[in-house]
Amino acid sequence: MKLVPLDNRVIILTAIIGISIILTAIIGISWLGTGKTIAQQQKGEDANVRSVEQPAKIAEKPKSPAELTITSEDFPLAKGVKFTSSLCGCDGNTREVTSEVCDEIPLGDITLYKLARIVNGKSEAIGYTKKRKESLEYYPPAGGQLPGEIIRFPLVKGSAYEYQNPYVKVKVRVEGPEEVNTPAGRFTCLVLVSDMERDGNTITRKSWVAPGLGSVRSVGQCDPRASQKEFVSALKTIQTDLPVSSFDFDPFVSTAFARSKWKAGKGDNNAISLCELDTTNGAAGTPFSLKWSYDSKGKDTWVNVGLLLSGSWSEPIDLSRYDSISFYIKAAAEKGCAFKIQTGPWKENKLSSAHIPLKPTSEWQKVVIDLRPRPELKDIDLTKTYTIELVDCCKKDISNVVWIDEIVLHKANDKIKSGIEMNKERKI
Repeated sequence: MKLVPLDNRVIILTAIIGISIILTAIIGISWLGTGKTIAQQQKGEDANVRSVEQPAKIAEKPKSPAELTITSEDFPLAKGVKFTSSLCGCDGNTREVTSEVCDEIPLGDITLYKLARIVNGKSEAIGYTKKRKESLEYYPPAGGQLPGEIIRFPLVKGSAYEYQNPYVKVKVRVEGPEEVNTPAGRFTCLVLVSDMERDGNTITRKSWVAPGLGSVRSVGQCDPRASQKEFVSALKTIQTDLPVSSFDFDPFVSTAFARSKWKAGKGDNNAISLCELDTTNGAAGTPFSLKWSYDSKGKDTWVNVGLLLSGSWSEPIDLSRYDSISFYIKAAAEKGCAFKIQTGPWKENKLSSAHIPLKPTSEWQKVVIDLRPRPELKDIDLTKTYTIELVDCCKKDISNVVWIDEIVLHKANDKIKSGIEMNKERKI
């Protein structure tokens, strides 16, 4: 039986197991394949600002395993998402693998996700995933007319489908539900059983798929020449945060939104509003931060520093998937300013906006702002976000220096917390 070389299988699977959480493993090409939960507790006088992190609320368990249905929305695909998994490979060695979604491109009713694995701190492309309501399709970096793997939705017990990848015909059936243990917790899953026939041999791979997480465990057969009969991969963590700006690399370009740069603005030509890189004053142990200096010069005016997220006023960005945004802030003088979000829709040639009051002190403070729907945000539409800013509406003769650093968008993943709690309850 002629098989793809073992090294190629290991390389692709190490990426896929994280992506196996997105997808499963690549069939016919290979079968090998940090998590944060964010919730905040309100602190301080302003009900809009939260500055203390708390564990996420435990997710509710399915009403009945027999009712378990999994759709494309149960696979947490989004730019910035990272998956860490434990892989016991065909060589008998166990390693930790991190994969990430490094780009996201909407194309009508299809969204294309660029996938990469992280090796020695560097990202290496490993392929693309096309997401539709009815399917996920994985393509290797070189592309091709046939996908390496297809998952068709909805997944329910007893369903089955077939597809052709570049190497073999694949027959998939859905079994379960089953409970499975992983380093990330214990989950109730449907099981995808994939049978592939090649050179008269049937090769089987199983993937356990959990609602809200995708595949959390995969087991498949190895090349007969390998030291092990099968590989096993299991989810450890999912990091769903999106770092917006750290100011430690390209100082003014956002790490998440490559076409956007931090810029300072002012409402009066005589006023001063400047942003610059501070190379001696980073937050949370980092080397650099953004320094914003302003002076009203005796005028009643406004000043700001912010990001036009897409780099264009004609292209808003969807931030509705995120629960909160956090950043570090401090100021030379303890005077108030505000965090501002500008979104569509346009009304009378103006954007809608929300102002969240801030009270920076002379020491670095971490601020977490809740972005979930609530009365304070009723006038904005986060699906059409244009800018995030710091703003001060100055009185006469007002000046200050404000530093900001480590700006991150957060999306809570209660499924990981729930799985860990289930393990604790069962003393596993």
